[in-house]
Amino acid sequence: MINKSLKQLASMLAGKEISSVELTQEYLNRIDRLNPEINAYITVNPDLSLAQAKAADQLLASGKATALTGIPIAQKDIFCAKAGRPPVVPRCWKALLRLMMRQ
Repeated sequence: MINKSLKQLASMLAGKEISSVELTQEYLNRIDRLNPEINAYITVNPDLSLAQAKAADQLLASGKATALTGIPIAQKDIFCAKAGRPPVVPRCWKALLRLMMRQ
């Protein structure tokens, strides 16, 4: 699954060859296996990811899904999210913000 294109994954989801929950679990398993060594993720929320995947499966089943519904994504840590840690702000941005606040 990891090497499939978005188009292939969307087709598999639409054709019920795999569910979003199963696909998400595959990605979570890979993160569990590799992240201790490569440290690519600062926050992983399996419960939320699987709950969202379950909701995506319901949308797929109802015919109300969009093209990317059910395909897991990783969100860069510079974006704000409801759950998880606040975004990482590079030092240069912090310095720029301080300058802007003085004006």
